[in-house]
Amino acid sequence: AVKSDLVARLGALEIGGDEDLAEHLVKLTDKLAESAVTASRKSGVTLSKALATRQATGTLLSMIASVYRDALTVALGIDRPLGHADQADAIEAVAQRLTPTQLADVVEQLSAFEQMLWRNVNPKLVWDNAVITCASAAPLHV
Repeated sequence: AVKSDLVARLGALEIGGDEDLAEHLVKLTDKLAESAVTASRKSGVTLSKALATRQATGTLLSMIASVYRDALTVALGIDRPLGHADQADAIEAVAQRLTPTQLADVVEQLSAFEQMLWRNVNPKLVWDNAVITCASAAPLHV
C-alpha cells in the first residue's frame, strides 16, 4: 500500500507542490522507523531511532526516484520494463508534467538528498525540499 499510494500521489502532484505530501512523508518515515526499532528490539538488536529514520527516509527516496526513472523511460520512449508498470497512468502523468531533462534532474537531486541525509540533514528538511523538487524539478539544496 505504501508504494501504490506514493506513486499515485506523485502522479497527481502539481507544479506548485503539495504541503500535505511532505507532511505525509515525514509521518510515514516516522512510522517506518518506529516499526524498525520495535522489530530490532524483538530480535535482540538495538537500532537507534536516528539510524532507523535515515534508513526509512533513504528507502522512500529510492522509491520516489524509481517513479521519476520510470517517467524518464516513458518520456524518452525507451523500450524496457517499468518498475511501476502496474501504475502506468501515474507514471505517464509524471512524464507529461516534466521534460526529460527535468526528470533526470529530479533523479539526480533525490540522490543528492539521500547523500545529505547521511550527513545528518534533518529528514523533515529533506522531505520539504524533495516534494518541491518532484513537483517542479527545482534544483534545491539543503
